[in-house]
Amino acid sequence: MCTLEKLGNLFILTITGDDEHRFNPSLIDSIKSALDRVTAEATGSSALITTAQGKFFSNGVDLTWTLSDPSHYPLIDSKLKSLIFHFFNLPMPTIAAVTGHASAAGFVLAMSHDYVVMRKDRGFLYMSEIDIGLKIPNWFVTLVKNKVKSPAAWRDVVMRGAKLTADMAIEQGIIHSTHHGAAETMKEAIKLGEELMERKWDGKVYAHNRRLVFSDVLVALTNETKQGNLFILTLTGDDEHRLNPSLIDSIRAAFERITAEATGSSVLITTGQGKFFSNGYDLDLASSDPSSIQLMDSKLKSLIFYLFNLPMPTIAAVTGHASAAGFVLAMSHDYVLMRKDRGFLYMSEIDIGLKIPNWFVTLVKNKVKSPVTWRDVVMRGTK
Repeated sequence: MCTLEKLGNLFILTITGDDEHRFNPSLIDSIKSALDRVTAEATGSSALITTAQGKFFSNGVDLTWTLSDPSHYPLIDSKLKSLIFHFFNLPMPTIAAVTGHASAAGFVLAMSHDYVVMRKDRGFLYMSEIDIGLKIPNWFVTLVKNKVKSPAAWRDVVMRGAKLTADMAIEQGIIHSTHHGAAETMKEAIKLGEELMERKWDGKVYAHNRRLVFSDVLVALTNETKQGNLFILTLTGDDEHRLNPSLIDSIRAAFERITAEATGSSVLITTGQGKFFSNGYDLDLASSDPSSIQLMDSKLKSLIFYLFNLPMPTIAAVTGHASAAGFVLAMSHDYVLMRKDRGFLYMSEIDIGLKIPNWFVTLVKNKVKSPVTWRDVVMRGTK
């Protein structure tokens, strides 16, 4: 479904085949797997180009599959959110080489890259939902507003279903450059990637800055759903859900929406996708910017304070590891339900040589009542 080629530190991800590259779980998982390899294999200053074979970059969600079962829509939406979240967190510049039509979720995928280079003799950017009678998810609109800055342009894109050619998109500042033919477009994408790599940027710093620039997009990608008066907040993606300022702000924004929308007797469930509930603070960020640890601590204090003041019972559904600040986040809920076949609760600070904040210990003492147990949790790093 997709291939990954590496030219030095330049990665080229190609969605293969001559079909419309519709998003179903298999294609999303294939792209996500490629991104995992990109993250794991990146060395030094890297860059990623995403492109596709055939007439389509992507024609959006696989509607035949999605509409065949009511349970398919929330699944595809969750998987697509997780994929886009991954793009926004990649530790390198990203380039979409659009050599065919990019419609609906395909448009969103292209816009999730830092740069878009587009073939001018074929293909358009198109939010087709208004024409085919589908409601656009809130997070689509948030992303489009961040990438299409003219109010008139994003009105036309979202509310009129305007089909933007490369020339129209470059005029409105939506894409980086236009080129004749697929080969020329890819040639220029590679050239741009090489130019960006020559800057020798620190990938972790680059990802951090991107998260700050597009913090409201990341907030929208936080998978908060509402079933009656039951709110379910999901930390999306298959990473470790490290608590950096962007993720903490995203969770805080979700809490604020929950508070505003709660009616009658409500309940909140917080959970995480993948192997981790949360693996604590973002230590890579802390090592690159020592002052960030104070910022993360301050923001997490505020988040936990907000969680303790929510006007409803709170439940942590821990289906993976909850370590350090992730342990604290779980314990800040009224109830904790935990998967028994995978995952552990773990205050890892003693093992990695970090001092535990006083307020962590105060919270643990209130949640772990046996003195022997909280001694072992805090002083021995018991898992």
